[in-house]
This record gives sequence, structure tokens and C-alpha cells, in this order.
Amino acid sequence: MREESDIEAGIVDAAIDAHVKHIIYSSTVVCDTNTGVGHWESSFQTESYLRKAAEQAAYDIKYHVVRLAHFNENILPGSYFPPKKGKVTYLWDVDVAFATSSLRDVARVIAKLFADPSVLPNGEHTDAVTELVTANQVAQAISLAKNETIRAVKGPWFFLRFGNHFGWIPNTLVNMAKYFDNLGSYNRTQANFEDMPNLLKDELEKEPLETIDKFALRHYGKES
Repeated sequence: MREESDIEAGIVDAAIDAHVKHIIYSSTVVCDTNTGVGHWESSFQTESYLRKAAEQAAYDIKYHVVRLAHFNENILPGSYFPPKKGKVTYLWDVDVAFATSSLRDVARVIAKLFADPSVLPNGEHTDAVTELVTANQVAQAISLAKNETIRAVKGPWFFLRFGNHFGWIPNTLVNMAKYFDNLGSYNRTQANFEDMPNLLKDELEKEPLETIDKFALRHYGKES
């Protein structure tokens, strides 16, 4: 099996061979930190490869990196953490805070970068995150939207025990859960929550960033 970063490097090479004028790579927040999470570290390897490839390109190329975290869409049916039998199940402790955003807000960031690359210095990254939430807060948001009790629980046991066999890279899911649990004990995050407001600016007056409460209401509320 080819490494994730090798596959992405091939995509970067193909884009530059085709003389693509602007590349936006979807990466992962805190990937430049020693997290021990394979998928995140692979993201940073791709960021580094893109930077070198752009510098060596035979033409003037623009590129940006949009770093992503948890998506609110992860709680929808068919995704990673949908409500089932009155529970939402995450891999880490239910009171650990993690960064999240709605994909439609991420799309707004990417669309703005394509429309006007000058809003972010060439080669820079921006964190596409809206807020910090916990699994308990996710469950509460769904509960309010559905008007029924949804609990947050840690599990499932087979991912926590055999998670090295799942995910983009071996041990990614297990190490991700460990990272979040350890991070929670310090009650901190390294994601930058000012990036999206600074980039979107006046647009947020007409359409604010979507919170987990509003997302849950949109998808699980009576009017959804």
C-alpha cells in the first residue's frame, strides 16, 4: 500500500505538470506539531512537499493550505459519529474539547481564496475552524434539535482496542484518541479560531459562521 503522503505528492506533481495556476491543499490543524497521529503528520509532509514543488516550479504558481479539523457533518447519518439508539459515540473522553466547523464555511474560505488569492499571502496556511466543542455539547445540540435525549459516550470498544487496523494510516485513530485525551487534560488547543473571521470579514455580517447548535438544528430540527 502506498503512503498517503506519496499519493498526495503525486497529485501535486500532476497539478504542476499541468501548469495549474493555484493549488489549495486541505490539510490538518496542528499537523506541524509532534502529535504522533499518522494522518496529521502525513498532512504536514504533503504541505512541505507542496512548498518545495512550488518553489522549484518552472512557472509562477500560487498555493495555499487550508487546515481542517472535525467537521460538523461527522454527526450526520452515514458519517463517523451519528446519533444511534440515543447515543453519539466518540473515540475520546466526552468532556474533551476539539475544534470543529461546518463544511459550507470551509467552502466559503476556499472559494474566497480562489476568487482572490491576495487575501492570504502566497504559501501561507489558514485554520478553517469555528469553535471548540465537546462530545457532550454535540449530544446536547442534537438533543435540543430533535427534542429527545441523546447521550455522549466514549467508544466503540473495537476501535479503541483494534484501531490500529482502521483509518488512513495504521494507529491513526488510536493515536488521535490518545492525543485528544491528553490535550483535554491541559484544557488547551492550538487551532487558530481567528483565521476564518479575519479572512471572511464583512461576509459574516450577512451569514455568520455556523455553530454546532445551528448545524444540529438545520439537520435534526423539525424544519430540516
